[in-house]
Amino acid sequence: MTIGYYKNHPTAITPLPIKLGTSGGAKTLVVSSQQIGVDVLGQHVYGAPANGITKLYAQLLAAKLNKLKGASSSVVDATISSADTFLAAYNHNDWSYLTAAQQASVLAWHLALDNYNNGITGPGHCGSTECARALTATATPGNAQVRLGWSASPEATSYNIFRSVTPNGPYTTIKSGQTGTNYLDTTAVNGTIYYYVIAAVKSGVEITDSDEVSAVPSAGVPSPWSTKDIGTVIATGGAHQASGTFTVVGSGNDIWNTADAFRYVYQTASGDCTVVARVGSIGNTDQWAKAGVMIRETLNANSEHASTF
Repeated sequence: MTIGYYKNHPTAITPLPIKLGTSGGAKTLVVSSQQIGVDVLGQHVYGAPANGITKLYAQLLAAKLNKLKGASSSVVDATISSADTFLAAYNHNDWSYLTAAQQASVLAWHLALDNYNNGITGPGHCGSTECARALTATATPGNAQVRLGWSASPEATSYNIFRSVTPNGPYTTIKSGQTGTNYLDTTAVNGTIYYYVIAAVKSGVEITDSDEVSAVPSAGVPSPWSTKDIGTVIATGGAHQASGTFTVVGSGNDIWNTADAFRYVYQTASGDCTVVARVGSIGNTDQWAKAGVMIRETLNANSEHASTF
Protein backbone atom coordinates (compact mmCIF):
# COMPACT_ATOMS: atom_id res chain seq x y z
CA MET A 1 0.00 0.00 0.00
CA THR A 2 1.09 3.59 -0.63
CA ILE A 3 1.78 6.34 1.89
CA GLY A 4 -1.46 7.95 0.69
CA TYR A 5 -3.47 4.86 1.62
CA TYR A 6 -2.10 4.72 5.16
CA LYS A 7 -2.45 8.48 5.62
CA ASN A 8 -6.13 8.26 4.72
CA HIS A 9 -6.70 5.01 6.66
CA PRO A 10 -4.97 5.71 10.00
CA THR A 11 -6.51 2.64 11.63
CA ALA A 12 -4.27 0.60 9.30
CA ILE A 13 -1.18 2.10 10.95
CA THR A 14 -0.67 -0.88 13.22
CA PRO A 15 0.93 -2.67 15.04
CA LEU A 16 2.83 0.01 16.93
CA PRO A 17 5.39 1.17 17.87
CA ILE A 18 7.42 1.27 14.66
CA LYS A 19 10.94 2.65 14.74
CA LEU A 20 12.32 4.74 11.88
CA GLY A 21 15.92 4.06 12.77
CA THR A 22 17.53 1.40 14.89
CA SER A 23 16.55 0.60 18.46
CA GLY A 24 18.36 2.94 20.81
CA GLY A 25 19.48 5.25 18.02
CA ALA A 26 20.11 8.81 19.18
CA LYS A 27 17.83 10.24 16.50
CA THR A 28 15.52 7.32 15.80
CA LEU A 29 11.94 8.49 15.29
CA VAL A 30 9.49 6.25 17.12
CA VAL A 31 5.99 6.06 15.66
CA SER A 32 4.12 5.29 18.86
CA SER A 33 0.64 6.44 17.83
CA GLN A 34 -1.50 6.55 14.71
CA GLN A 35 -1.44 10.37 14.83
CA ILE A 36 2.36 10.38 14.69
CA GLY A 37 2.06 7.98 11.77
CA VAL A 38 -0.30 10.33 9.93
CA ASP A 39 2.07 13.24 10.62
CA VAL A 40 5.02 11.28 9.23
CA LEU A 41 3.09 10.25 6.12
CA GLY A 42 1.75 13.79 5.62
CA GLN A 43 5.32 15.14 5.42
CA HIS A 44 4.48 18.51 6.99
CA VAL A 45 5.33 17.97 10.69
CA TYR A 46 8.69 16.21 10.68
CA GLY A 47 10.18 18.55 8.09
CA ALA A 48 8.65 19.41 4.72
CA PRO A 49 8.28 17.68 1.33
CA ALA A 50 11.44 19.38 0.07
CA ASN A 51 13.41 17.64 2.84
CA GLY A 52 14.83 14.29 1.70
CA ILE A 53 14.76 12.77 5.19
CA THR A 54 11.10 13.79 5.59
CA LYS A 55 10.29 11.95 2.37
CA LEU A 56 12.37 8.95 3.48
CA TYR A 57 10.48 8.80 6.80
CA ALA A 58 7.17 8.50 4.95
CA GLN A 59 8.23 5.79 2.51
CA LEU A 60 10.11 3.83 5.20
CA LEU A 61 7.05 3.81 7.47
CA ALA A 62 4.80 2.62 4.63
CA ALA A 63 7.30 -0.10 3.67
CA LYS A 64 7.48 -1.35 7.25
CA LEU A 65 3.69 -1.38 7.48
CA ASN A 66 3.45 -3.35 4.24
CA LYS A 67 6.05 -5.79 5.54
CA LEU A 68 4.17 -6.19 8.83
CA LYS A 69 1.01 -6.98 6.87
CA GLY A 70 2.71 -9.87 5.09
CA ALA A 71 4.05 -8.34 1.89
CA SER A 72 7.33 -9.80 0.63
CA SER A 73 10.10 -7.30 1.29
CA SER A 74 13.14 -9.09 -0.08
CA VAL A 75 13.74 -6.44 -2.76
CA VAL A 76 14.01 -3.68 -0.13
CA ASP A 77 15.31 -5.41 2.99
CA ALA A 78 18.83 -4.08 2.38
CA THR A 79 17.43 -0.59 1.73
CA ILE A 80 15.40 -0.67 4.94
CA SER A 81 18.46 -1.74 6.90
CA SER A 82 20.63 1.02 5.41
CA ALA A 83 17.94 3.64 6.01
CA ASP A 84 17.45 2.53 9.62
CA THR A 85 21.18 2.71 10.32
CA PHE A 86 21.34 6.22 8.85
CA LEU A 87 18.22 7.51 10.63
CA ALA A 88 19.59 6.38 13.97
CA ALA A 89 22.22 9.12 13.60
CA TYR A 90 20.43 11.78 11.48
CA ASN A 91 16.95 13.27 11.52
CA HIS A 92 15.00 15.79 9.44
CA ASN A 93 16.72 18.73 11.13
CA ASP A 94 20.05 17.54 9.71
CA TRP A 95 19.09 17.54 6.01
CA SER A 96 20.77 20.84 5.13
CA TYR A 97 23.97 19.78 6.89
CA LEU A 98 24.42 16.53 4.97
CA THR A 99 27.09 16.12 2.34
CA ALA A 100 26.03 15.79 -1.29
CA ALA A 101 26.86 12.07 -1.13
CA GLN A 102 24.72 11.57 1.99
CA GLN A 103 21.79 13.43 0.42
CA ALA A 104 22.12 11.30 -2.71
CA SER A 105 21.96 8.13 -0.58
CA VAL A 106 18.83 9.34 1.22
CA LEU A 107 17.10 10.12 -2.06
CA ALA A 108 18.12 6.76 -3.51
CA TRP A 109 16.63 4.92 -0.50
CA HIS A 110 13.49 7.04 -0.80
CA LEU A 111 13.11 6.16 -4.48
CA ALA A 112 13.63 2.44 -3.87
CA LEU A 113 11.00 2.41 -1.12
CA ASP A 114 8.63 4.57 -3.18
CA ASN A 115 8.83 2.05 -6.03
CA TYR A 116 8.26 -0.81 -3.60
CA ASN A 117 5.25 0.80 -1.91
CA ASN A 118 3.68 1.60 -5.27
CA GLY A 119 4.00 -1.97 -6.50
CA ILE A 120 6.64 -1.25 -9.15
CA THR A 121 9.33 -3.43 -7.60
CA GLY A 122 7.29 -4.91 -4.78
CA PRO A 123 4.52 -7.50 -4.70
CA GLY A 124 1.98 -5.15 -6.31
CA HIS A 125 -1.22 -4.03 -4.67
CA CYS A 126 -3.36 -2.35 -7.35
CA GLY A 127 -3.60 -5.02 -9.98
CA SER A 128 -1.33 -4.77 -12.98
CA THR A 129 -0.95 -0.97 -12.89
CA GLU A 130 0.85 1.36 -10.59
CA CYS A 131 -1.27 2.99 -7.92
CA ALA A 132 -2.24 6.52 -8.84
CA ARG A 133 0.27 9.20 -7.93
CA ALA A 134 0.40 12.91 -8.67
CA LEU A 135 3.83 13.64 -7.28
CA THR A 136 5.07 16.05 -9.95
CA ALA A 137 3.33 19.42 -9.90
CA THR A 138 4.20 22.84 -11.31
CA ALA A 139 2.94 26.34 -10.51
CA THR A 140 3.46 29.06 -13.12
CA PRO A 141 2.63 32.60 -12.01
CA GLY A 142 0.89 35.17 -14.19
CA ASN A 143 -0.87 38.48 -13.74
CA ALA A 144 -3.38 37.88 -10.89
CA GLN A 145 -3.38 34.15 -11.63
CA VAL A 146 -1.39 30.94 -11.15
CA ARG A 147 -1.50 28.07 -13.64
CA LEU A 148 -1.12 24.64 -12.02
CA GLY A 149 -0.18 21.47 -13.83
CA TRP A 150 0.65 17.95 -12.71
CA SER A 151 1.41 14.50 -14.09
CA ALA A 152 -1.54 12.23 -14.70
CA SER A 153 -2.16 9.34 -12.33
CA PRO A 154 -3.52 6.36 -14.28
CA GLU A 155 -5.93 5.23 -11.57
CA ALA A 156 -7.08 8.62 -10.27
CA THR A 157 -10.72 9.47 -10.88
CA SER A 158 -10.22 13.15 -9.99
CA TYR A 159 -7.93 15.58 -8.17
CA ASN A 160 -8.32 17.98 -5.27
CA ILE A 161 -6.37 21.25 -5.21
CA PHE A 162 -5.24 22.88 -1.98
CA ARG A 163 -3.76 26.33 -1.39
CA SER A 164 -2.07 28.10 1.51
CA VAL A 165 -0.37 31.44 2.08
CA THR A 166 2.18 29.87 4.44
CA PRO A 167 4.65 27.05 3.70
CA ASN A 168 3.38 23.57 4.63
CA GLY A 169 -0.17 24.77 5.30
CA PRO A 170 -2.75 24.93 6.71
CA TYR A 171 -4.39 24.48 3.32
CA THR A 172 -7.78 25.49 1.94
CA THR A 173 -9.48 23.45 -0.76
CA ILE A 174 -9.89 25.69 -3.81
CA LYS A 175 -11.09 22.98 -6.19
CA SER A 176 -12.35 19.42 -5.71
CA GLY A 177 -13.34 16.89 -8.33
CA GLN A 178 -10.98 18.31 -10.95
CA THR A 179 -10.77 15.80 -13.80
CA GLY A 180 -8.03 17.35 -15.90
CA THR A 181 -4.34 17.73 -15.06
CA ASN A 182 -4.22 21.52 -15.08
CA TYR A 183 -6.07 24.29 -13.30
CA LEU A 184 -6.00 28.08 -13.48
CA ASP A 185 -6.30 29.79 -10.10
CA THR A 186 -7.83 33.15 -10.99
CA THR A 187 -8.45 34.20 -7.36
CA ALA A 188 -4.76 34.85 -6.73
CA VAL A 189 -3.68 38.35 -5.70
CA ASN A 190 -0.53 39.87 -7.16
CA GLY A 191 2.40 39.98 -4.76
CA THR A 192 1.10 37.19 -2.49
CA ILE A 193 3.10 33.99 -2.12
CA TYR A 194 0.86 30.97 -2.64
CA TYR A 195 1.67 27.35 -1.80
CA TYR A 196 -0.20 24.53 -3.55
CA VAL A 197 -0.62 20.77 -3.10
CA ILE A 198 -2.43 18.47 -5.56
CA ALA A 199 -4.11 15.32 -4.23
CA ALA A 200 -5.02 12.34 -6.44
CA VAL A 201 -8.44 10.87 -5.65
CA LYS A 202 -9.62 7.33 -6.37
CA SER A 203 -13.23 6.36 -5.63
CA GLY A 204 -13.62 9.34 -3.30
CA VAL A 205 -10.43 8.66 -1.31
CA GLU A 206 -7.29 10.79 -1.52
CA ILE A 207 -4.61 8.22 -2.23
CA THR A 208 -1.57 10.47 -2.43
CA ASP A 209 -0.55 14.09 -2.83
CA SER A 210 2.15 16.10 -4.55
CA ASP A 211 5.08 17.93 -3.11
CA GLU A 212 4.24 21.52 -2.31
CA VAL A 213 4.84 24.04 -5.12
CA SER A 214 4.75 27.81 -4.84
CA ALA A 215 4.27 30.87 -7.01
CA VAL A 216 3.98 34.64 -6.74
CA PRO A 217 1.50 36.08 -9.24
CA SER A 218 2.49 39.50 -10.52
CA ALA A 219 2.32 41.85 -13.45
CA GLY A 220 6.07 41.32 -13.72
CA VAL A 221 9.08 43.25 -12.48
CA PRO A 222 9.61 46.65 -14.08
CA SER A 223 12.27 47.23 -16.73
CA PRO A 224 15.24 47.03 -16.62
CA TRP A 225 14.75 44.26 -14.02
CA SER A 226 14.33 40.59 -14.87
CA THR A 227 13.85 37.50 -12.70
CA LYS A 228 14.52 33.76 -13.13
CA ASP A 229 15.48 30.62 -11.27
CA ILE A 230 19.20 29.87 -11.19
CA GLY A 231 20.25 26.22 -11.26
CA THR A 232 18.03 23.26 -10.39
CA VAL A 233 15.22 24.23 -8.04
CA ILE A 234 12.41 22.23 -6.48
CA ALA A 235 9.64 24.74 -7.23
CA THR A 236 9.38 27.60 -9.70
CA GLY A 237 10.00 30.93 -8.00
CA GLY A 238 8.68 34.38 -8.78
CA ALA A 239 8.98 38.06 -7.97
CA HIS A 240 6.69 41.06 -7.65
CA GLN A 241 7.41 44.76 -7.28
CA ALA A 242 5.16 47.38 -5.74
CA SER A 243 6.04 50.87 -4.44
CA GLY A 244 9.74 50.15 -4.76
CA THR A 245 9.60 46.93 -2.73
CA PHE A 246 10.38 43.55 -4.28
CA THR A 247 8.77 40.37 -2.98
CA VAL A 248 10.77 37.32 -4.06
CA VAL A 249 9.96 33.65 -3.50
CA GLY A 250 12.24 30.83 -4.49
CA SER A 251 13.58 27.40 -3.69
CA GLY A 252 16.88 25.60 -4.15
CA ASN A 253 19.50 23.65 -2.29
CA ASP A 254 21.79 26.62 -1.50
CA ILE A 255 24.08 29.31 -2.86
CA TRP A 256 27.20 27.35 -2.17
CA ASN A 257 29.68 24.80 -3.54
CA THR A 258 29.96 24.47 -7.33
CA ALA A 259 26.29 24.81 -8.35
CA ASP A 260 23.91 27.42 -6.95
CA ALA A 261 20.13 27.07 -6.85
CA PHE A 262 17.93 30.05 -6.01
CA ARG A 263 15.59 32.78 -7.37
CA TYR A 264 17.31 35.82 -8.82
CA VAL A 265 16.04 39.36 -9.53
CA TYR A 266 18.61 41.19 -11.60
CA GLN A 267 19.54 43.64 -14.33
CA THR A 268 22.57 43.57 -16.60
CA ALA A 269 25.56 45.85 -16.11
CA SER A 270 29.10 46.23 -17.40
CA GLY A 271 32.14 47.74 -15.78
CA ASP A 272 31.89 49.13 -12.26
CA CYS A 273 28.44 49.11 -10.67
CA THR A 274 26.78 49.49 -7.29
CA VAL A 275 23.91 47.53 -5.77
CA VAL A 276 22.09 48.93 -2.76
CA ALA A 277 19.20 47.06 -1.11
CA ARG A 278 17.60 46.62 2.28
CA VAL A 279 16.24 43.21 3.21
CA GLY A 280 12.99 43.97 4.98
CA SER A 281 12.23 40.39 6.03
CA ILE A 282 12.90 36.77 5.15
CA GLY A 283 10.70 33.75 5.75
CA ASN A 284 11.95 31.14 8.20
CA THR A 285 11.70 28.33 5.65
CA ASP A 286 15.04 26.73 6.46
CA GLN A 287 18.02 27.32 8.74
CA TRP A 288 20.09 28.18 5.64
CA ALA A 289 17.48 30.43 3.98
CA LYS A 290 19.10 33.69 2.87
CA ALA A 291 18.42 36.94 1.04
CA GLY A 292 20.80 39.70 0.03
CA VAL A 293 22.61 41.32 -2.88
CA MET A 294 24.75 39.66 -5.54
CA ILE A 295 26.84 40.57 -8.55
CA ARG A 296 27.00 37.52 -10.83
CA GLU A 297 29.08 36.94 -13.96
CA THR A 298 26.46 34.81 -15.74
CA LEU A 299 23.10 33.16 -15.08
CA ASN A 300 24.68 29.70 -15.03
CA ALA A 301 24.52 27.69 -11.81
CA ASN A 302 28.33 27.51 -11.62
CA SER A 303 28.96 31.20 -12.30
CA GLU A 304 31.43 33.22 -10.27
CA HIS A 305 29.73 35.82 -8.06
CA ALA A 306 30.20 38.21 -5.19
CA SER A 307 27.40 38.37 -2.64
CA THR A 308 26.49 39.38 0.86
CA PHE A 309 23.56 38.05 2.91
